[in-house]
Amino acid sequence: MESTRQPTGIGMNPPRTPIVDLPSVPETYLKDDLAESLARYAARLPEAAEMLAALRGGADAAAPARVPVRGLTGSARAFLAAWLQRETARTVLYIVAHGETFEEARDDIEYFRGPGGTLAFPEPDTLPYDPSSPHPGITAQRLEALGRLAGGARGVVLATVRGVLQRVPRPARLERAILGLGVGSDYDPLELMKRLVFLGYERSPEVESVGHFARRGGILDVYPVGLADPLRLEFDGDTLVSMRRFDTGTQRSLEQLPAATILPRFEVVIAPEEADAVAARLREAGDDKARGEFLFHDGMER
Repeated sequence: MESTRQPTGIGMNPPRTPIVDLPSVPETYLKDDLAESLARYAARLPEAAEMLAALRGGADAAAPARVPVRGLTGSARAFLAAWLQRETARTVLYIVAHGETFEEARDDIEYFRGPGGTLAFPEPDTLPYDPSSPHPGITAQRLEALGRLAGGARGVVLATVRGVLQRVPRPARLERAILGLGVGSDYDPLELMKRLVFLGYERSPEVESVGHFARRGGILDVYPVGLADPLRLEFDGDTLVSMRRFDTGTQRSLEQLPAATILPRFEVVIAPEEADAVAARLREAGDDKARGEFLFHDGMER
């Protein structure tokens, strides 16, 4: 068990009943006993102990120590990164090449450190000035890693050089933007929809793809970034009484959920009071799409 998130209300009204304080729903990660036992072998190597002592000494000095390591091949690199993170209990940034190397390193880190201690931060699949946005799946992975870091999570951050060069929202701004929902809590549906708009979500008659939401009476459907299925929120007045995953094709419910987290659709976090100024800056930069309700649109990251 690596992390626990407490659902938070956005645009919440005063609670109507004492059951509003929803207990947190922990994220449980399975651990591999063999991987856990292998981690202890690194400490037996004199070179590893010497390197760890140098890094700890450098962390206490004005300038952190730089310790070159040579001779590691294959999964040994990920093994060392995972071991260093365990021993130091600090966040470790592990830079690898893009493509197949990144995917192999992800598998290695998830094995040696566990999924709960792995924060994958892939690079966008678009160039900085491309007219289109990165794939929603990549954006979701990046925002999930950034959100966990903003919330205080520690682990091995797996990234590429171009991935870390891309500008990202500041931790405090991103943490405020992440929307937590819990069954039994009160939310104003209208305020919730406004919040979704400023997270980059688009209203449509029906939810068919990631980044859309729709409302029909007391039911609000939303397809969050990073989830395999959309969510159906059912309200009794302002109280969220039910939340479940559903299939977009059949509209049938798949699973009841006690809580959920909704990430921004884009790596651009804009507060409502900043909308006019941001739209003006985008238009000055030649982005004619940034008008009115189309402030958030494909390719706005450039």
